[in-house]
Parts: sequence; C-alpha cells; structure tokens
Amino acid sequence: MSECISGQREQKWVLVPAAGGHPNDYLIKPENDTGLCLDQHYSTSGPTTLLRAWQCTGVLNQRWIISVGPTANTIMNARSVWCLDQSHADNNTVPTSTVVAWPRCHLQDNQQWFNGVR
Repeated sequence: MSECISGQREQKWVLVPAAGGHPNDYLIKPENDTGLCLDQHYSTSGPTTLLRAWQCTGVLNQRWIISVGPTANTIMNARSVWCLDQSHADNNTVPTSTVVAWPRCHLQDNQQWFNGVR
C-alpha cells in the first residue's frame, strides 16, 4: 500500500454489487476498471492473509460484505468471514502499509474503513 495521494486513480477503489449476492455483498475493483478485483488468496490448505488484485470472476473469495457503521465500515470476506485489517508492527502499536485479511474481526480502528476523503 502506498501513501494516499489525492486524485490518484490507482488508489481509488469502487464497490460493485455482486450478482446474486447478499444486499451488502460487493466486488471491490480499481476505479480505472482493469478487470481485476480484490481477492483473498486461498492455498491448498485454506484461506491466507494475502490480498491481491486478481482477474475478476465473482467467486466468493472476491466478494466482500460491507457492514456500515455510524462512523466507519467493516469489510469482511464472504468466503472466509475474515476482516480487512491494516497490519501493525512493534507489538501492535505502529501501523504498517500492509492490508491483510485477518481471521479475527475485532472491529478496532485498524479494521474500520471510510468512504470518501477524511
């Protein structure tokens, strides 16, 4: 993840309703429509914390459930039920530039996401 720079299209993502899904079930795609979607990687043994931009097919590991809160949103993978999480270093006190899928949805600040400019 790079530093946020206002107006950079590659840093803007859009929510596209997933066909036949739950009302809050979305694909997350780059605004510049590259044909890719945010995808939670699965190994032969199951889900991993790795997120990647991958060819959009609409499979469950590319579908994200958005839970809208009063001030922020939580984003959870429809297949693994893991939350998007900004990683932390130094005994969980310093945020890093890595976003992962995390198996425990604790809903702390690093799992809260905002739309638009803050």
